[in-house]
Amino acid sequence: MHFMSLLPARIDESSARVVQAAHGRPRTATQIAAATGVPVAAVFPRIRQLMAMGVLREEARVVDARGREISFYISTLRHRAIFIENGRPRIRLSMDAEALEASLEGLL
Repeated sequence: MHFMSLLPARIDESSARVVQAAHGRPRTATQIAAATGVPVAAVFPRIRQLMAMGVLREEARVVDARGREISFYISTLRHRAIFIENGRPRIRLSMDAEALEASLEGLL
C-alpha cells in the first residue's frame, strides 16, 4: 500500500514548506513561519494537521522569560523530496519506522 494513500489529508505547498523547515532540527512555530514565509496564524493549523498525520512531533516545550510555554517541533521524516511535477508541487516522504507505526495506529 502506498504511504500517501494512508494519510487523512493531502499535503499542500505550505505544509510541505513547514515540514522542510522542521527537518533536521527543532523549531518553534514562529521560526517555521519566518523560514517559510507562511503566516504564523497559518502555521499552527498545519502543525496540528502534520502532527496528526505523524509527519511532525513536538520535540520539546520550554517556558520563555514571560512565562509562556513555547513548543519546538521536528519532522519525523528520514528523507523527504519536494519537487514540481506537471506544474504542481509534490512531496515524497520516508518516515522512521517508529513514527510510521504510531501514525498508522492513530488512523485505526
